[in-house]
Amino acid sequence: MGEADGVTVDLRYATADNLAGRPIYSHAVAMLDSRAGALLAHAVRRAASLGLRLRLYDAFRPVEAQWALWHALPDPRFVADPRTGGGSHARGAAVDLALEDARGALPMGTAFDAMEADSAHGAHGLPAEAVRNRALLLGLMVASGWEPYLPEWWHYQVPGSAGWPVLSAADVPDGPMRPGLAQRMGCTNSPPVLTCQEARLGSAQTRQGRAAPRLGATQERPVQGGFPLAEFEAEPQPCLSVTPRGG
Repeated sequence: MGEADGVTVDLRYATADNLAGRPIYSHAVAMLDSRAGALLAHAVRRAASLGLRLRLYDAFRPVEAQWALWHALPDPRFVADPRTGGGSHARGAAVDLALEDARGALPMGTAFDAMEADSAHGAHGLPAEAVRNRALLLGLMVASGWEPYLPEWWHYQVPGSAGWPVLSAADVPDGPMRPGLAQRMGCTNSPPVLTCQEARLGSAQTRQGRAAPRLGATQERPVQGGFPLAEFEAEPQPCLSVTPRGG
């Protein structure tokens, strides 16, 4: 078994079932920075101890995808403004997720990406079952080291990750959005970030003066539910990548 056991990958931005009303990702692959991946593994184990699984709606989101969402809903309460960094998803430091049992996703009061007041952690008038499920998710995520985002019950991020580098599709060519797709989608004005070549060569000179990550060979091994776990040899720890079968 690998760290991804207990995770159901349901990337909504690889489908038309999202706030943009169309697919944004070209591949349904979920990836995280290694530090976020370690925290997610803790949350998976806590959920499993209760007989539950995590349903993952989103993880790393290239900054080009952030522009696509911003064009669909330019509301900084629910979509991080890419002009100011693009938020924690573009840093591989956030997850959007819910809980599920053997019957499926637990009721949470609203749908994922429901941009409304009832999606907030402090919303009133929700069914008691939804309140309990949100509290359960909140408790296990915070106990695992994650930080909630109060307007959205599904969003959790790594505390102190605002200084992590913003990544583009070119930086993660095996990620959810293939390089070049952003231009075809008309997503422009994204901030300068590491290029794919700079990241793979480990260059210490980048357009933002940052040391590029050093990525090595990928290893895949099967895990429960038919999902492979890819470990990228990086510093200080491997990155976590979960790809649905056929993705």
